Amino acid sequence: MELVYNNENTLFKTLLVFSIIGWIAVIGGTFGMALIYILMFVVFYLFAQSALISYLRGTAVEITPEQFPDLYKK
Repeated sequence: MELVYNNENTLFKTLLVFSIIGWIAVIGGTFGMALIYILMFVVFYLFAQSALISYLRGTAVEITPEQFPDLYKK
């Protein structure tokens, strides 16, 4: 794969090392509480996403050919 910039691989490896060190520091510094917060956020996000989908499907309007024939064709 052709890269846009010459230093992309080097910068990616550098960023990867710093981010791994950062995550180890966050998890170690909070004694693992950060993992619990991340898990709670993921669960909240999944419930919010399913609630949004349920709301959209529940309030959707079915378009029939009698109401809007031009829109129904599309």
